[in-house]
Amino acid sequence: MNDIEGYLNREDVRNELGVDKSYKSCNMDVNKAFALQGDIMKPYHMTLQGLLDNGISVLIYAGKYPLFLSLFFYYIILIFIF
Repeated sequence: MNDIEGYLNREDVRNELGVDKSYKSCNMDVNKAFALQGDIMKPYHMTLQGLLDNGISVLIYAGKYPLFLSLFFYYIILIFIF
């Protein structure tokens, strides 16, 4: 169990949020359902320059706790694009 999972499963936190179920950080059934619908990770970095060149606005979101990539990785991508 990681820190986030531990925090969200604390009884006081669950009560405050009004949640009666425990939190699980990764549900492989949900992951599989997304993958079967074609909603999987794709290498969009290869098309980003083309979008920008054609005047299409993009949002590059790197959350505070990204699952696979660090903010440093996004920074490196942006250096090569601009």
